[in-house]
Amino acid sequence: MILHTAIFTIILESPTKSVYHTYEKRPHVFDKLYRMKILLKYIIILLVWAISTTAQAELTNKMFNIRHIGHVEGLSSQRVFSIVEDNHHAMWIATKAGIDRYNGQMVKNYTLEGNFYYGDMAGRRIRLLYHEKYGLWAYDHTGRIYRYRPDTDSFEQELYLGESIKGEIILNKLCMDPNGTLWLGLSKGLYKKAPDEAVSQIIPNKYINDIICVGDSLFTGTSNGVLYISCSNPRHTKVLTENKNVQTLFYDSAHKQLWIGTFNNGLWTLDPTTGIVEHIEKQNSCFSSPIRAITAYDDHTLLIGIDGGGVHTVNLETKRSNLFINTEDNSDIYLQGNGVYAVTRDHQGNIWIGSYTGGVSVAIYLKYPITILNHERGNPQSLANDNVNDIEENTNGDIWFATDDGISILTPSGIWKHILKSTVTVTLCKGKDSNIWAGTYGDGVYQIDKSGKTTTHLTEGKGELTTNYIFSITEDYDGDLWIGGLDGGLVKWDKSRQRKQVFDVNWIHSIMAINHHQIAVATVNGFCIIDKQSGTVKPYATTQDLNEQNASAYIISMLFNDDGTVWLGTEGGGLSLYNMNTHELKTFTTHEGMLSDDVYSLQRDSQGGIWASTGKGLAIVKDFQVSNLNYIYDIDKVYNKSSYTQLSDGRFAYGSTNGAVFISPDAVMMVDYQAPLRFTDLRVEYLNPHEARQLHPCIYQMLVDKDVHLGYSHNSFVVTFESINYRFQHDIAYQYILDGYEKSWSNLSSNGSVRYTNVSPGTYTLKVRSLRKSNGEIISEQTLPIQIAQPWWNSWYAWIVYICLVGGIFYFILRFKSNQLQKQYDEDKIKFFIDTAHDIRTPVTLIMAPLEDLGKQQELSVDARQLLDMARNNTRKLHTLITQLLEFEKVDTHKKSITLEPVNLSELLVEECASFQALCDKKQLHLHISLPDQDVYAMADRHPMEMLLDNLLSNACKYTPSHGNIEISLRYNKQKVIIEVKDNGIGIPSKARKHLFNSVYRAENARESHESGTGFGLLQVQRIVKMLHGKVSYESEVNKGTTFSVTLQKAHNTAAVSQTLQATSHLSSPSQQNENTTYSSPEKKEVEEKLEGKDTLLIVEDHEELRYYLRKIFEHYYRVIDVANGKEALDYLSNEYPDLILSDVMMPGIQGDELCQMVKENPDTAGIPFILLTAKTNYDAVVEGLKKGADDYIPKPFSTEILKLKVRGFIENRNRQRDFFMRQALKEVENGRNNTTSTPDQPAQQSDDTIDNQPALSESDHAFVIRATQLVIENISNAEFNINSLCQEMAMSRTLFYSRLKSLTGKAPQEFIRIIRLQQAAELLKQGKNVTEVATDTGFINVKYFSMLFKKQFGIQPSKYEQDSSASSSDKQ
Repeated sequence: MILHTAIFTIILESPTKSVYHTYEKRPHVFDKLYRMKILLKYIIILLVWAISTTAQAELTNKMFNIRHIGHVEGLSSQRVFSIVEDNHHAMWIATKAGIDRYNGQMVKNYTLEGNFYYGDMAGRRIRLLYHEKYGLWAYDHTGRIYRYRPDTDSFEQELYLGESIKGEIILNKLCMDPNGTLWLGLSKGLYKKAPDEAVSQIIPNKYINDIICVGDSLFTGTSNGVLYISCSNPRHTKVLTENKNVQTLFYDSAHKQLWIGTFNNGLWTLDPTTGIVEHIEKQNSCFSSPIRAITAYDDHTLLIGIDGGGVHTVNLETKRSNLFINTEDNSDIYLQGNGVYAVTRDHQGNIWIGSYTGGVSVAIYLKYPITILNHERGNPQSLANDNVNDIEENTNGDIWFATDDGISILTPSGIWKHILKSTVTVTLCKGKDSNIWAGTYGDGVYQIDKSGKTTTHLTEGKGELTTNYIFSITEDYDGDLWIGGLDGGLVKWDKSRQRKQVFDVNWIHSIMAINHHQIAVATVNGFCIIDKQSGTVKPYATTQDLNEQNASAYIISMLFNDDGTVWLGTEGGGLSLYNMNTHELKTFTTHEGMLSDDVYSLQRDSQGGIWASTGKGLAIVKDFQVSNLNYIYDIDKVYNKSSYTQLSDGRFAYGSTNGAVFISPDAVMMVDYQAPLRFTDLRVEYLNPHEARQLHPCIYQMLVDKDVHLGYSHNSFVVTFESINYRFQHDIAYQYILDGYEKSWSNLSSNGSVRYTNVSPGTYTLKVRSLRKSNGEIISEQTLPIQIAQPWWNSWYAWIVYICLVGGIFYFILRFKSNQLQKQYDEDKIKFFIDTAHDIRTPVTLIMAPLEDLGKQQELSVDARQLLDMARNNTRKLHTLITQLLEFEKVDTHKKSITLEPVNLSELLVEECASFQALCDKKQLHLHISLPDQDVYAMADRHPMEMLLDNLLSNACKYTPSHGNIEISLRYNKQKVIIEVKDNGIGIPSKARKHLFNSVYRAENARESHESGTGFGLLQVQRIVKMLHGKVSYESEVNKGTTFSVTLQKAHNTAAVSQTLQATSHLSSPSQQNENTTYSSPEKKEVEEKLEGKDTLLIVEDHEELRYYLRKIFEHYYRVIDVANGKEALDYLSNEYPDLILSDVMMPGIQGDELCQMVKENPDTAGIPFILLTAKTNYDAVVEGLKKGADDYIPKPFSTEILKLKVRGFIENRNRQRDFFMRQALKEVENGRNNTTSTPDQPAQQSDDTIDNQPALSESDHAFVIRATQLVIENISNAEFNINSLCQEMAMSRTLFYSRLKSLTGKAPQEFIRIIRLQQAAELLKQGKNVTEVATDTGFINVKYFSMLFKKQFGIQPSKYEQDSSASSSDKQ
């Protein structure tokens, strides 16, 4: 259209000037004739203008580029029935599968919900209706009508005609008048649905295909014509035309004409006023196909969509039609389907075409005239190859293209000619004689005349060139020819082509003449200027020159300025402005907005702008500002090096890897197009679909109000936005920043969405801007405040609670720490006393035991025995005091294993009173007890309860004077039991109350009473009560008495349990039993017999003197091994197997009871008897030790005689076990079994010599002996089988195996193997085998040696044993 205007201006102005000048030269006599001539010329001018106007109004596909939208782009279906544009310029597309929204970048799919039958989906047709006031509507042929709700971003069903209309329903068209009334075109007539009214029928029994509303008029197209209806008075109808199967209608308000498209009867116009009907283009056979769409493009042109015929244009004035686009076009402008159902023009003049099988095709209106030439396969009237290396225009107007497949020549008439086929042509140069010089890649240089005939061929082989690989040819102002290539130097031929000169310049990319005297040559290492007169070569911008400036010296193109600077296009280094005087450089790379850092050609337009072809499109640098032209459709190509020329008409021509591009630089200016930015959606992530649907209306309203408030749990979200301009859509990019969350803008991106996850609570502002990628200018910018709410635990009221809590906690911590420090102080004191008592108890043991030994000697004098008895009595007193001091430790020891069980307090109080009755009688105190009629049970532990009552009653007895009273009472309620101990003694001073239960303390009047005491009693009472989850309190008055109250939890239904506890409470400790038992010493003969066996005794004791004493008393009877701690004991047990272990309990590191548990839990050592020695004599310590596996528990100080006898008893039991294990082994041989089913209990049942106190046999020991026996039996005939083989099979060291087998069977391994062999031999002899065979079968090589051993074992020769066995068998028979 711009070209047509320019042509009209030239035609209009040119004759006028001609007339003006001619008029001044003509004589006056010819004035009349001249005026007639002028009139005739003006008539001609008007005719030309008319033709130009007609041509201007004609719409052709050359004014458009085509884009296709289908499955690949996200379209829900290739079958498209309707396309509309909304007020935000988004395009809505109705397909067979649903509704799609397209914004130029992405397709968003929507589904239409409903209770469909399978039959409803067959042949489904969905259409759209958009009304400026009432929004977007969708409907399908089944009569379901939907309305789009922006707040939910979904289509919701508004009406289902099946609920109002009976019978078959086929809805073909939905129309809305200005009042919001819906007009429904069905297969059975016209219906009306006014707001708040029911559906009503207007015209029955008519097949309605289309409805359009013009003011109050409604035009209805039926299968038999067109009807007119008044919207305000529907009864007023009129038949406008008949006998036409009308498919679509369009009303031309400018000409007041109704355009009618029929199914198979062509295109018609109708004047609603006169009723005149006119048939359009009877000769056009395409109009005989169904016409599905009629749309106005502008005031002069209609677009006609034909099912099967593509899209045609019709001029409204001339009524002439032309094919606009279909599937058969040979150019890039084509449809993917000819079955056109929808044609829509958007606000920019782009044409949207929907077809039945080809999806959507968009004809984008081209504002700027550009031409793109490509190779068309199989079409010789096109480029020979798409890779265009150079372009040149000859003087006759022919345009020459150097390609990878020779040279293509395009004449002004549009005819193509191809020469030098299959030759890679790199560069072209026009000579002054209209010849063209062509440089090739590998075939030298051709000179071709303007007709295409080769006149000269220069090659390296003829000595005419230095290389056949030519990159650049230039003819300078004097006609001299310059040729350069990859290597070989620069060649200059003078204008006569007779003299050649070679310059030492290699790797040349381009050559250009600066003036008559200077030639510039671009190379891979800078550029150089050659002085033609002197022949000197001066280099510039070399690698050494640019090394410090971080620039590329790989130069492709050059453009010189008048001020001594030059523009350099480089590969990899962008565009540089180089000052040849100062060697300074200014570089423009992708950081400054260049499309690519590879710049291949440079040109200057009439406005002074620098045009640069690059590896990614065309860029313009003007006033040092970079912009690009990639917003112009399809010119963002990869351009070739130095492939450029300027045509005679002013156009720039560029060669690329995908054809040639022609563009008018003066017609192209940077456009200031508009594309308003808007936020389209905000989606909270990690929500289920139901929550998302509920939240969307609220979010939509927030977007409308531009004030978003999100909860703390909704702090991950996606915001989508768009700037729509379909013509320049690929030039639009976005940047965004969440102010307050991010510090910098994002990189440019074409993606119209941003995602944020786990955004911290706070107030932010999302800033989004759309920019032009061509020049970086901002198109539009929007902001969206977003507030993420604080979680409830971070709100201001929560912080008040936190401060109060922290303050309270801090206060209680201070109180707790203070009490803890005091308690720690008291604990340290108590620990000091207990540790001291433990340390004293061991020396007392060492004193008592030797004194006891001395007392047994008969030769002592009477004086010595008296002194000895005195020492023994005082030692016992010291032991008693230490025991009382250690009683305080019992509470903590018992606390770890306490179990609250029902305890009969009535019975316990009676027992306690009975135990203190003697003391009360001695002090002349009256002791009274008051109990309920029935037994009372409390949740407690019996032993701590006894300690508690002992302390309370002891204090009452000590601090009550003679003839005083002590009362004990027991009462209870539903939940609690209360014990009271009341006396009328000295009382407790008030100032002592704060210390009474908190520390080791004796009141002043207690100390003055001269009664013995430690101050531990009431502190111990407090700790016991706390341990039993009870409470203790008291009331006291000095010199009047004190009452202590202990409150415990009451127990229910506990008779059975109490009986058990009562029975166990009468058990005495092992120490009490041991003290009343006496043993006689072993006789000398027995000691000698024992020494022969030398059983091993392992003593573990950390006290050196006691360890020495124990070793001395046992070393005459046993092999004694003594170690100082548990670790050394375990090391010894890993290699040796003792017969008994005697260990102290309290030791550094591993305690004695822990060592006992480790030994008993190890199957390999579980059978070793274990005796514990300890200073802990309380009941709980004894039970704990026995639970951990101890075979006996002997308290310190111990009786040496008792200890000896106990050790002797365990050793004798050990010997009985040895005999049993050996019998078991021999029985295995007799039975001939390889596996045993015996259990550890069976030996004890079968043994005849077991005693009651024998320890249970270890299952591991039993399995060990049986396994060893089986291995010997399995290898019975192997003479090489010995102790080493047996140890290897048992996976044990020789030392450990030896000691364990010796301990369990009393036999050394070699002896054990020999006995098994001999026993097997005896069994074989019983079977009747001869002696030699038996010896061999049992692993004896020497028969004589076998006979000797056999006789020693059985007391008889093997031969006689065989005879006796045979005789015995015969007797039995």
